[in-house]
Order: sequence, then C-alpha cells, then structure tokens
Amino acid sequence: MDINIEVQYLCIKQEYVRGIPYYIKNLTEALAFRNKNTYALSFFDYGRERNNREYIFRYIDKDAISRLTLNECNDLSYKAFFDGYILGSTTNYDNRTYEDYIGKTYDIIHFPSVFSIPQNVKGNTLVTVHDVIPCMPGFRTNWTEESQEVFLRSIDYIKENAAITIISDSYSTKNDLVDQLGFDGNRIHVVPLAVDDKNLFYDPDISTLKSMGIEGEFILYLGALDPRKGIIDIITAFAQIKSRYADLKLVLAGGTEKIFEEQLQKALSESEYRNDIILTGYVSEKQKRVLLSYAEIFLFPSEYEGFGIPVLEAMKCKTPVITTKVSSLPEVGGDAVVYITPNQPEELSEAVCDLLGDTEKRVLLSKMGLKQCENFSWDKTAAMTEEVYQKLC
Repeated sequence: MDINIEVQYLCIKQEYVRGIPYYIKNLTEALAFRNKNTYALSFFDYGRERNNREYIFRYIDKDAISRLTLNECNDLSYKAFFDGYILGSTTNYDNRTYEDYIGKTYDIIHFPSVFSIPQNVKGNTLVTVHDVIPCMPGFRTNWTEESQEVFLRSIDYIKENAAITIISDSYSTKNDLVDQLGFDGNRIHVVPLAVDDKNLFYDPDISTLKSMGIEGEFILYLGALDPRKGIIDIITAFAQIKSRYADLKLVLAGGTEKIFEEQLQKALSESEYRNDIILTGYVSEKQKRVLLSYAEIFLFPSEYEGFGIPVLEAMKCKTPVITTKVSSLPEVGGDAVVYITPNQPEELSEAVCDLLGDTEKRVLLSKMGLKQCENFSWDKTAAMTEEVYQKLC
C-alpha cells in the first residue's frame, strides 16, 4: 500500500519533541523500519519560507527518512491550508484537493491529529484522536477559547463524515467518542502509544541531578504544568507530607502555560514549604530520565488523560507511580501503580506517606512497572496501525 502521513505538526521549533510531534516522530520511524508499506510524509511550506524540511531532518531518524518520500507542498502556505479546514472552504486551497497539492493519489492519507484534518480530502482518510478534552464538560484545561472552538469544529466534521476512519490512543477515548459524542464505535480502532526506548531508561547519573541543583530525596511530577494535571493538589498535599518527611523535596518538571502561571505562582507563594519546591522548567531527555530514576515516587494526579505517557515513562525508569483511576490511566498503569481519586489532596498525601514508609512495596511496584512496560512499544503501535491500514484497503 501507498500511505501518506501528514506531518505538519512536526514542523515546529522544539528543543525536545513532545505531544503530537512526539507521536508523529515515533510512529513514522517505526512504520519506516517495519518496511511493510510505502510511506510518504506531507507538509506545506509556501516558497520554503519556513524551511519546514529542516524540522523533518532534525527530528526523524536519518535511516528512517531514507525509506520515506517527502511531499513538500510549496505553492500553498500552511496558514491557508489551516484556515481552509477551519472554515470548511475549498477556496482557501484554490478549489484544489489535498491530493492535488501532494501530486499523487495514495491508498490512505493519515492525519495524526484532529487539528490537522482538512475538509478537502478524497479517498481513504484516517485520523488519530488523542483525546476529547474540550468536549468533556467540567474538565479544566490550559487551551485557549479559540483552540477549543477549532477542535470542536473539527470533531463535528469528522463525526459527520462517516467515511473517515478513526484511531484512538485508548479505550477510554474511544468510549468518550461513542458515549459522550455519539460516534459509531465501528469506525474507531484503539492503538495504544509507547515511549522512546532509545532515550528513556533507568539512568542514575548523579552528576546530572546535581547540575540541576537537586540533592537529597524528592518526589516528582513531570509533564506540562496544567491545571488538569492536579499541580495545585500536589502542592497542597506536599505541605501535609512534610509534617512526616521533613527533609523531602518536591520537584515539578515541565513548562507552564501563561493561562496557568498566575494560579501556580499564587499556590507556591502561599506554601510554607516553598523553599523545598523546585521548578525546573522544560527538561532534556537526559534530565528527564535521571529525574525519573532518582525520584522516590512519581506523582500524576490528573483529572483526564487520552493516554498518559508520563506514567509509562516513570515505570520505564523503575519509579513507583501514584496516579488517578480515571480515563485511560488504568489502561497504562495496570496493576503496577497506586491509584487515588482526582482532586483529593488529602488522599494523595496519605498515599505518598504510606508508600514512602513501605520500601518493600516501592521495590515491588518498580518491578511490576517494568513488566507492565513490556505491553507497550512503538513497534507494536506501528503494527496495530498497519492492521487498521489493511482494513481500509
């Protein structure tokens, strides 16, 4: 089969690839190395004004690229393409189809995000839906109002076009699409994600930890500092934990969106243990695995996750995990993590204290976590994706 994957979301400046670009990078590499089909990658870059090709070569493995065709569409800007699918108007594409710009008809065109699917595609179309957070009432998010509106319009378009096949990262997301949004479940195929084994493994490099100004025992949160992730609950729980573990520190690793910055700083300033809370900002892959390898416990009290890669990352680095028993997280953690209720800082603090006081259980969870990780790999993700491709043709 000839398959084209839209990779525009990878064409952005990122020191460390995360989120949807992370999915695109790892999936396309795994598909290329499996060599079961002929693959092409498409992106828009009017007159090469952004040099998007540079990002493809920067992020994707060189050996993988040698097995791929690049469809660089230089007579249309991505902004026009983007506006076209938002407005649902083919005039933004000069009344041409997506395939016209690629210059070839493919057996399947795969869009790895709800945000990237245009309304001018013909033939077999596949889209990956990672989560439906903007459609779920009551969930906090750092998304802008405009982004949420675009997402909702795209979801409506996908729902109305029954010919579009869907991949979801988890059964939780599939169930939300069916139960909350009225999608036909037969259109949706569950394909779990994975972590990058080349860059993520147990790595007790004390020099890297010291270079970050971190010494002594600490508990860790790593990911986007987002209100949905339970960051304020972690800070609140930490004050209770300190009454029993006075020397313990809390490390919050990840970037903060402006929409959450004021709330975060207020919570930090009100904490009597502010001096024992370390904010690292974004961390490198090396720093990430070292933090995970040294943390006593990884905390991930999220309200909702489409998959929950940070839980898998922590288990890969032998770190005991406390997370919430909601959405997709039990699919990722299995029996290898401690589950709590979201938005309950007292329950979180009790779980942390109990686990800190039980060395035997932490060792057991570490072993169980590594075993649970064996259920996930990018090769498995690629193989399951190929099974969906087969069903389309």
